[in-house]
Amino acid sequence: MGATLSETTSAAIGYSSLSDAFQCGREAAQMAKSQLREGPLGLVLVFGPDSFHFQNYIEGVRLVSGEDTLVGIAAHQLFSSESTTANTPLVFMLQSGQMCLSLASAEVEPTNLLPSLTSLFTQFRNHRGTIRQQFDHHGLILLSNSAATKEPESSLRAAADAGLGAWMASLAPRNQSTPPLLSQDTAIKQGFVGIECLSRSAWGIGEVNIGMFKNHPNVYQEATKSAVRNALSHMEMEAPAFGFLLFNFPLDSLTAENEQEIVAAVKPLVGEIPLIGFSTTFQYVRSENNWPASVESNSVVALLGPE
Repeated sequence: MGATLSETTSAAIGYSSLSDAFQCGREAAQMAKSQLREGPLGLVLVFGPDSFHFQNYIEGVRLVSGEDTLVGIAAHQLFSSESTTANTPLVFMLQSGQMCLSLASAEVEPTNLLPSLTSLFTQFRNHRGTIRQQFDHHGLILLSNSAATKEPESSLRAAADAGLGAWMASLAPRNQSTPPLLSQDTAIKQGFVGIECLSRSAWGIGEVNIGMFKNHPNVYQEATKSAVRNALSHMEMEAPAFGFLLFNFPLDSLTAENEQEIVAAVKPLVGEIPLIGFSTTFQYVRSENNWPASVESNSVVALLGPE
């Protein structure tokens, strides 16, 4: 659980079609790392469907990346700009001199969320020290896998602790079961994994509610484009280096071709950057200096990281 800082912003996605989960993870990590320069990794996000042998997959990634900045996220209905096959396990790696990224995690007591959230922010402060003062922008990605953590109260409290000027994205990946989250070498069965993001440039967060227009691929495509445009408007004319597309509803009606059409639709807006999309059961977002935040069902969110 430490703070990491490198020279310039680079992001990469790796994937593999190997049937052996461990070898698949290792090959995907090698693919992502080969696209980056030598040096420490600021963040490693490991995505895979919960039906996959996800723990073995993570171990394969860990062999290549180490565990200092590793976060494991089981996610159903997963797609990316790099792989044209639906639900392919993915490895996202980031190096950035424009950001300082810190990890924290905590199990949660369903009847009392406060100790878990307090623990997260204590861990952040202990590991980054006073470095926050060197950055103009502050944000938080909060991942959860417990029914209690999906309540708006937990996100509202975390947003308050992060500060009124901070941006925030709180989400629970959609899964067929309730798999643990992984932070470094710690499995979180019911709780939070937090990623604190200090940056010199603004992140972009955009949201569009599709209302009753679910199960319409063309609506998803147009909504995603609108969410991306909204996110870009918050980035102070900076170009994005990578992005995440979050859908707060099942994507069962989408084919792999439909998913790639969504990616193709936003590329003219953001360029050839790594993009990962997946479905969530809960998402709460707040852009910088924007209170209250948005807790919307049936929404599409674009989260764009700056160069």
